[in-house]
Amino acid sequence: MKNKLDKIRTDLTAALIEVGAMNGVVFKVGNMRYTNNDVKIVVEAFDTDGAAADADFDRMAWNKGCYRYGFAEDDYGKTFTTNGRTFTIAGLKPKNTKYPIIGTGPEGGRYKFPIAAVRRGLAA
Repeated sequence: MKNKLDKIRTDLTAALIEVGAMNGVVFKVGNMRYTNNDVKIVVEAFDTDGAAADADFDRMAWNKGCYRYGFAEDDYGKTFTTNGRTFTIAGLKPKNTKYPIIGTGPEGGRYKFPIAAVRRGLAA
């Protein structure tokens, strides 16, 4: 089963893009757990509220959860500086309680940050 998971994820993602476009929903294929005989797949769905079907999942997740951390929806995409480097707010991982903010660096890499570091960097 394990050797089939990458293809299953790719095919499922492609199919969900089409279904989402027809229904105004954006899907994200999450964790996949498997045994020798079965696979369990987490699929998240977000209503686009009339937005384009290819709406940015990370932006939608940010808008949904940013208030819990004291941020505003318009903080998404803002730059902040920490440890002498500049990053752009690119997402939110609420399950990661220690480092819930995702930022991208100038070279495109994705990094995790604690809330306090991002707040300080935005204020600077």
